[in-house]
Amino acid sequence: MELSCSTTRRQGVTLVSLVLANPHDEPAQVRLESQHDGPVWPPRRSGRPEPGWDASGFEGVVAAGERVGLGYATPAEPVDPAAEIVRVEPAAGRAVGGQRSGQVRARTSRLASGGEVGDGPVTARDYPDPRPPRDTVSGIGRAPIGRPVGPKGPAGAGEEP
Repeated sequence: MELSCSTTRRQGVTLVSLVLANPHDEPAQVRLESQHDGPVWPPRRSGRPEPGWDASGFEGVVAAGERVGLGYATPAEPVDPAAEIVRVEPAAGRAVGGQRSGQVRARTSRLASGGEVGDGPVTARDYPDPRPPRDTVSGIGRAPIGRPVGPKGPAGAGEEP
């Protein structure tokens, strides 16, 4: 397993960029730990830490021959190296990139909450929010249900009863 790290310090926060590469022919479960003297602020989606992250680092499965980009922030000063691989194990029978054989790929890597890597099936929670952004959907030009919209608005608009 190969790891490359880079850090940037901005406004009292250290931003850490990581690339994990698995050059082997088999998937591997990897545990990374931050080397900073401070907490790990993992990436978040809808206010929750992304799967695989905890207070000291990341754990996930990297598919054979794949690269995975990761990143986190910390209030601690930059150190070199920013993170280290502390454990690599064969991932036989574990989820690879959020999938088991025959299942749809939902994430690059994930931990089932409170369990081992890949426990349980891929769920709807593993997919991003399917709704369009609120500011792209407006009520302008909407017609009541069952009434077609013409060039001047809903059919019958502006007509006297």
